[in-house]
Amino acid sequence: MGASHSQSVSEKSIHEFTLKDSRGKDVDLGLYKGKVLLVVNVASKCGFTDSNYTQLTELYNKYKDKGLEILAFPCNQFLKQEPGTSKDAEEFACTRYKAEYPIFKKVRVNGPEAEPVYKFLKASKTGFLGNRIKWNFTKFLVDKDGHVIERYSPTTSPLSIEGDIKKALGEISMSVRQGDGPSMGKSRWEVLIQSRGHGHGSQGNPNKKELFEASAMDTVFKAHKRAEGTALHRMEMQCDAYVLA
Repeated sequence: MGASHSQSVSEKSIHEFTLKDSRGKDVDLGLYKGKVLLVVNVASKCGFTDSNYTQLTELYNKYKDKGLEILAFPCNQFLKQEPGTSKDAEEFACTRYKAEYPIFKKVRVNGPEAEPVYKFLKASKTGFLGNRIKWNFTKFLVDKDGHVIERYSPTTSPLSIEGDIKKALGEISMSVRQGDGPSMGKSRWEVLIQSRGHGHGSQGNPNKKELFEASAMDTVFKAHKRAEGTALHRMEMQCDAYVLA
C-alpha cells in the first residue's frame, strides 16, 4: 500500500485514509470524524514502552467518553523493537497495559514504503530531523476535522500533553501549548527527566534503557546541528550504536 504512494500526499485530512487493523480488516478513518485523535507509533521492547503505554491507557480512560481516540501503529523500524506480528503487538498492549484503543497492522513510518497516512502526518508537521520519524512513540495530535495540530517527540510523555488534548476537545482555552513548550532548548535527557518527574503514570526516575535512548537521540540531534550536509542514515547508525553499546 505504502510502496505505491509517492512521498508527497494529496489527502487533506486523516479521514480520507483507509487502513488495516491488526487482523487485516479495513478501517475507514472517516469513522473518526468529530473525534480528537492521538496517533502513536508503538513498540513493545523499547525503553519508552512502559511509561508511554501506561500513560496512554490513563489518558484514554479519562477522555474516551469526551471524544478522544488513540490510534496505535506497531513499527519495527527502530532497533527492531517490535519483532512480533501485528496480533502479537495488540495482545501485548491489551494484556499488559489494558489498552482498549485500536491497534493497527504493523507499518513502516519512514522511507519510500512508509504507510501513506504517515506520509500525510509527517508532511503536516515536521520534527528536528525534518519530516522523518526519529524513534518509537512519536505522537501526532489530530483535531476533529482530521488536521494535524501538533507533533511530539518520543521523550514527550503522553500526560504532559493533556492540556493540548483538552484544548482540542474544547474543554479549555490555552494560549501556550503544554506539550513541548517547557522543553524548548533542552536536551533529550533533560526533557525525559522533566517529563518523568511529575509523578504521572509510570513514576520515579527514568530507567537505564530510557536514558540510553534519550541520550542517543540527543547525540543524533547534536550531530545534525553540527553538520547539515551529513547523510541522515549515518546519524541513525550513530544512534543505533549508542543504544546497543
